[in-house]
Amino acid sequence: MKQTDTSLHTKPTSWYNRRIGDIVVLLPQASTLFRSSDVDFCCGGHRTLGDALAAEGREATELDKALDTLWQRVEAAAGQPQTFEDMPPADLTAHIESHHHSYLRKALPRIGELAQTVLAAHGANHPELFRVHALFGHLRTDLESHLIKEEVALFPLLLAGDPARSGEVARLTGEIRSEHEAAGGVLRELRALTKGYTTPADGCPTYHRFLDELSALEADLFEHIHLENNILLRDEEVPA
Repeated sequence: MKQTDTSLHTKPTSWYNRRIGDIVVLLPQASTLFRSSDVDFCCGGHRTLGDALAAEGREATELDKALDTLWQRVEAAAGQPQTFEDMPPADLTAHIESHHHSYLRKALPRIGELAQTVLAAHGANHPELFRVHALFGHLRTDLESHLIKEEVALFPLLLAGDPARSGEVARLTGEIRSEHEAAGGVLRELRALTKGYTTPADGCPTYHRFLDELSALEADLFEHIHLENNILLRDEEVPA
């Protein structure tokens, strides 16, 4: 039985020692702040904010203040920030499928066509686009099978709650988390290759749209992976 961590519902005195994933569980609006600050809250959500920033030689003071301000703004607007933490697993998996899986099934083919068009038109002047095209192709293939694995294997087993199949759940959870790590690595490389999804001076409107779509894909995947790693699968054991 999943146990609710009541500390996740209380504003901390300092955000520095809180896990990044737990911060976004407590304050979902922090995902936008973390993304703009280049803080990994999905695959890197197990680290504390202080540890993550210290590893990169960054100070946490400004982010700590920004999170306090964000909390106050959300509280003033709507009281206690709403989170996915208390959502029943059946509702959470339904949300993931209807919002994030549905988005990916529409966005991946669309972005694939744009990647092909932009490579053909601009590849001669921007050779990095060949790597971008290849990376996106691998990411698309991996994500398409990943969605099916979640929908037909992992999610039904989680919802069934059969103790006799806990080993199978653990194996699938480990695979899903590993695939999330791989996707996160691809996103980091895509962001670096495109200079933060910035359209070059000679880029056409299609080039701009392609990078906007890639940026939107990154944002959606960060939220998608966060919901699974830091909420749905947080208490699931994985094989050593």
